[in-house]
Amino acid sequence: NIFSLVKDVKKCDFKEALEYLANLGGLEKELEESRKKYITSLNQQYDIEKEDLKSNFLSLVKDKKDNAATELIVEYIKKNYYIYTTKNDNKSEMWIYQNGIYTPQGKSEVKKIMRDILDKWFNAYYYNQVMNKLEPDTFIEIDNFFECNYINEIPVQNGILNILTKEINEFTPKKIFFNKLPVKYNPNLECPQIDKFLSDVLSYEDDRNVFYELGGFCLLKEYKFEKAFMFVGGGRNGKDKSLELIKRTIGINNCCAIPLTSLVSDSFIISEFFGKMANIAGDIGGVGLKDTSMFKALTGRSI
Repeated sequence: NIFSLVKDVKKCDFKEALEYLANLGGLEKELEESRKKYITSLNQQYDIEKEDLKSNFLSLVKDKKDNAATELIVEYIKKNYYIYTTKNDNKSEMWIYQNGIYTPQGKSEVKKIMRDILDKWFNAYYYNQVMNKLEPDTFIEIDNFFECNYINEIPVQNGILNILTKEINEFTPKKIFFNKLPVKYNPNLECPQIDKFLSDVLSYEDDRNVFYELGGFCLLKEYKFEKAFMFVGGGRNGKDKSLELIKRTIGINNCCAIPLTSLVSDSFIISEFFGKMANIAGDIGGVGLKDTSMFKALTGRSI
């Protein structure tokens, strides 16, 4: 009977079931509804192709089952993408995993994904329905999300580098990172041009190792040494080029450039430090530094 035909949903023969019910009295419509419920359940349990997803989505929409249709999209996104939404009543952010790190472009990426799947049938109504479900499904406490659990690891172009052991591991969405260096790690490479440049602009040969330590200090995710650095010297002596070398190694997007004179207690500009690996500013100018409290707090780990 019909129960024996659908008992194992993985082996269910709907064509055979349809013929059986048709013989019983033309119950094709009821069977079609059962088939759609089965598709919905199956799509939620297994990965499906985009074309199948679109077809099933449109089939449910045609039957005025928008809730079930958008549920398909939500389940597809959750199974194929790693997304976190910070839990905040005033302003939540949706972060999505891309190329080894999490970026706060989750909402725009979801819109792009839906447009790619639904093509001309995509609209704001379906997008909002999906977002209303996806956000609570991916909520995470803000403190948990931004907690730095991987002090000695940092993503580079070819994996996750442990700066202590010098080991490189594959990217994984299970580790939450927000920065990635724009360089590949290769312990066998040397750069004699950089060595020569530093030898030309630094006063002593030993200063070159100090400069490399300074660059390594920028890779640390904790301010345990409580130090700041200032380059001194006349004009056109290599200060800017040296700073540019550090900036390009770390990545321009991973740096900010807040001058000392802007580091005052009532300035909102210090929020620019969030998510950055270094603050590399240029000439301090001729203005006197009257308030040093914020500078001391930042370099002394008081914030």
